[in-house]
Amino acid sequence: MKDDDEAFIKFLRRLYPDSPSTEHAYQATRLTLRKYFQWKRCNDPQDLADETIKRLIAKLKDKDVDMDAIESPSGYLRTFAKHVYYESVRQNIRDEKIVKGLQGVEPSFVDEEGDCRKECLQKLAPNDRKLITDYYAGVALEHTNLNSLRVRIYRIKIKLKAYYEECLKKPNSK
Repeated sequence: MKDDDEAFIKFLRRLYPDSPSTEHAYQATRLTLRKYFQWKRCNDPQDLADETIKRLIAKLKDKDVDMDAIESPSGYLRTFAKHVYYESVRQNIRDEKIVKGLQGVEPSFVDEEGDCRKECLQKLAPNDRKLITDYYAGVALEHTNLNSLRVRIYRIKIKLKAYYEECLKKPNSK
């Protein structure tokens, strides 16, 4: 929490008037949000709590927001949390559709005989080889951010493509 977030500090004081410090109020707010997202069975409650606080701070910095017009700070916070939750659910649904759509898809650089493919896979680091084979086999890759997963798969595919092109140039391939 930065010191220049005066509106947020004022909001925290209204939310927790008996709190000994703004840091304590901030931690209590963050804990409340984390529990809310855990109760809603979200994958990453800490990130969602941080996102809610980030959006709340951005909204409170807006000159059009009248702090005195906010009758219920807890209700105001709950509204932000609810919107973040719904966005999270929509994103999870989109991510599931993408993963389901990729199940059973083979890499586009696989040759008919598969010799080069096997050779190329063997050149990969063991953890990369397992990741790419699990990815294309449709194995659930838990605790992985979908965007970082896509980036890792993309980088592995670039390596595999280079290995494959090199394999095809060999006179004894095919």
